[in-house]
Amino acid sequence: MSNKARPVVAKLAPEPGAYSHAVVVDVGTGTLVELSGQCGDIPGKETDYTEIGGIRPQTTRALLNIEEVIRKAGEDVGVPANRDNITKIRVFIVDMENNKPAFEEAYQKFFGWREFLPARVFVEVAGIPLSGDPAIVELEAQAFIPRSERMPRRLRWLEKS
Repeated sequence: MSNKARPVVAKLAPEPGAYSHAVVVDVGTGTLVELSGQCGDIPGKETDYTEIGGIRPQTTRALLNIEEVIRKAGEDVGVPANRDNITKIRVFIVDMENNKPAFEEAYQKFFGWREFLPARVFVEVAGIPLSGDPAIVELEAQAFIPRSERMPRRLRWLEKS
């Protein structure tokens, strides 16, 4: 285990610019993952190709991109990881009044029913820089990957089933 920060590069997430997809650092009982912001950019497409169709598909694509980076971070430390490891999401959204209801629908659908959802911060912005087709939302996340393969605490109720 190293407490030195190291980058994560997920081949199935959109190619990063002058930044890493995420940086991980080992702490106490696991690994802290600090992710860079993700828009609705489609992996494998030209760098400036954002999901079309509005806030719902962009939100879903950004969340899937985040999950892919977390999956890769878990792979790098040898422990399975996914959306259940997300502890906090920061939402940067254009025109919150009109876009927040549809964002919430996509967000709830992505996470489904949970004992609890990640902590969250909402910030309204005038625009999203460095994206292709007009991006409406950018999501930044934190995750924690426990050293053991034991199920994250918020889903332990599933172990009883």
